[in-house]
Amino acid sequence: MLERIVPRYVYRKSLEALGEVKRSSRPPHPPPGGSPLQVYLHFPFCEDLCGYCTFNRQRFEKTLAQRYSAALRKEIAMYRERGYAFDRMYVGGGTPTVLPEELVRTIALVRSLWHPRVTSVETHPDHLNEPVCALLEEAGVNRLSIGVQSFQEGVLRSLARKDTGIDGGEIRRRIERSMARFKTVNVDMIFGVPGQTAAVLKKDILAIKEVLPHQVTFYPLMGPKARPDLPSRELYALIVDGLSGLYRPSSGWGFSLAGTSTLDEYITEREDYAGLGAGSFGYVDGTFYANSFSVPDYVRLIEERQFPVIVSKRFSRPQRSRYHLLVRFFGGRVDTGEVVRKFGFFAALRLWKELMMMSGAGGIFLEGRALLPTERGRFLSMLMMKAFMSAVSEFRRSCRAISRAKERQPD
Repeated sequence: MLERIVPRYVYRKSLEALGEVKRSSRPPHPPPGGSPLQVYLHFPFCEDLCGYCTFNRQRFEKTLAQRYSAALRKEIAMYRERGYAFDRMYVGGGTPTVLPEELVRTIALVRSLWHPRVTSVETHPDHLNEPVCALLEEAGVNRLSIGVQSFQEGVLRSLARKDTGIDGGEIRRRIERSMARFKTVNVDMIFGVPGQTAAVLKKDILAIKEVLPHQVTFYPLMGPKARPDLPSRELYALIVDGLSGLYRPSSGWGFSLAGTSTLDEYITEREDYAGLGAGSFGYVDGTFYANSFSVPDYVRLIEERQFPVIVSKRFSRPQRSRYHLLVRFFGGRVDTGEVVRKFGFFAALRLWKELMMMSGAGGIFLEGRALLPTERGRFLSMLMMKAFMSAVSEFRRSCRAISRAKERQPD
């Protein structure tokens, strides 16, 4: 019962935190002290639009994508002028590698300004060819995240993903070749897809064990095709059991190859990050903000030397501590001392309801000063993050409406 109640609670509290945002026109100032943050760069273009994706994306148009890439580089320079410093860079979308030459120019700019130690790029199996991989390797990419979703054609059809003629065997060979180039290769998979039986999921798990990528992320299906009764604990247990011995859990839905030093996704270690690009979000020192979702509006604002931020929200201390708890629990460890240092003793006490529900669900145990998830707790953390992402998807819809209204405004 609590496994249903806790995610609903997270969803409701997340909607409350994201509600009543204020119109804004610029990102917050960087935190005092000059400590570097993570940066997320959004590239919203795809050759084909998958039905399950809720991120800001549109069909690829080369000329517009080139203008957009130039604008994104100008936005990066504007963050430099505002005093930001970045030590980790994550490029997502969309499909960033749909225009690889523009992508590497953008990566080169960030690396010339701040020398980030992590440069992570999302890509599609179609783009894992020699020219693209060579460009990315030369550009300094050290983490490649490949959106496979499934090696089974039936699952891909259920996800309304276009058949490109590349079968599962060829995808596996491309992943193996990319592992020789990049320090960390992550493979994104999806489970909880309607019609995806335990037997079908086992085939995907077996394919992963044959290839042995450095990381694998098994996301639960989110978006309009997701069923409320999925993912089930049985399917999740199938993944955990199937990967055990070879992989160790690195988050609620992430697994890292045992014995390897890998670079993980950005939300598991530090919750603060700057979001650049059309439709991106940022969370800096307790302030959440969003850029315009309209690509033409985004480009226009940048060309006018304006930040493309449209809304922001300063979270209260309880909201910040609740988000911190969510992210750290999802990442596998909550340091109680860190919670008190960041938010104060009384703010930590206000988390009693969340901790009581997580404990009542058999999800946490105390080891020294750290709260750690049980096996059941990892499933719970995945459900909680899925609920949070669902609330963010609702927030995206309201941001798109604001962006459309701005587009209709006369000059």
